[in-house]
Amino acid sequence: MIMGSSSFSEEKISSWTEWKTYSFQGIQAKVSAPVLVSRGVGYLWFPVLVCLDKDNLVAVMQNRADACTDPDKTTALVARSRNGGLHWTEASPGYYGQCPLRQADGSYLLLPFYTARNPEGLIGYCQRMVVSKDDMEWIRTGVKVSGWARPDGDNFQNVGMAGFVFTGQTVDLRDGGYLATMYGYFKGTKRYSLVAVMSNDGRNWKVRSVIADENCKLQGQEGSCEAAVARLEDGRLMCVFRIASGVPYGQCWSSDEGRTWTEPIGMSGPHSVQPSLAVIKNGMVVLSGGRPGIYLWINPDGRGKDWQQIDVMAHHNAYQVKEPVKSTTSYTEVVALDETTLLMIYDRLHVPCESPETNSVWVVRITVSVS
Repeated sequence: MIMGSSSFSEEKISSWTEWKTYSFQGIQAKVSAPVLVSRGVGYLWFPVLVCLDKDNLVAVMQNRADACTDPDKTTALVARSRNGGLHWTEASPGYYGQCPLRQADGSYLLLPFYTARNPEGLIGYCQRMVVSKDDMEWIRTGVKVSGWARPDGDNFQNVGMAGFVFTGQTVDLRDGGYLATMYGYFKGTKRYSLVAVMSNDGRNWKVRSVIADENCKLQGQEGSCEAAVARLEDGRLMCVFRIASGVPYGQCWSSDEGRTWTEPIGMSGPHSVQPSLAVIKNGMVVLSGGRPGIYLWINPDGRGKDWQQIDVMAHHNAYQVKEPVKSTTSYTEVVALDETTLLMIYDRLHVPCESPETNSVWVVRITVSVS
């Protein structure tokens, strides 16, 4: 399937001209006025942001109900920006996935959310995204996850569906290959478990460790699930993950490339559904998420413990008084564009999503500096 370069029909702004400055102890964050990525009647939510480089980005937005379904029906609308998120092409049909990773040949993989069982492990279909100057080609390819020490469970209640799904982000490993996270149920359990998986090629994965299982001591009925992982300036990996909607995130660190993890602790401030992490050149860590609300949290010292908060939902509503965010999934993604600049994506919903009102996806651009 080829996606061309059609133009978005609504009036476009000419530059990132409107900013609000948020000052904290030792840092300043300038956040732009919100920019529209796409709008449409029906489902348009759970956005994923793929950063090809500082100017070229791809937004992948789920356009179906949030329900367990056949992997062939995990569709999406896809838009592209060639100027750092300021302007976007008209959204075209595509396939949904998470955990984007860049391969050696310059193409990108979006890993599948759902997986199925296979005698050799868990399998799924992912989308390989080949990007040229004018087009994006989506090529369906297979993914396999082996090395399971415990059998997965049936709690997703869909015939043929495995008990674990891919979630969040990937990081490059120092000795080559990639690390990603998966969450789900082990057989006979009632709380989620979160595992780290590694791959040399992005297609063949093996379980490297259990980050937190159903016995995680953190409070939350769901258990350890939706996650983000990033490499800190000191070389450690940090994982932030959901425990339940409306409660603080869990957090842990690894000093050996994801083979072992510290005992999870609860975070102070950052909370709720699937987090997203980015680390910029000066070592600052940025985390996005929320529910209720939409937030951006900044950790100035790069250790991931003390956070300064920006209310992105309130920021949006101050600029978009005619299109305020009253309802949202609170699912976001934040990516680093260069040494000081980030882009954050989020959705604005009407409930129910099947209503004749349009749902929409937006981005804000953020620059962070030491004050």
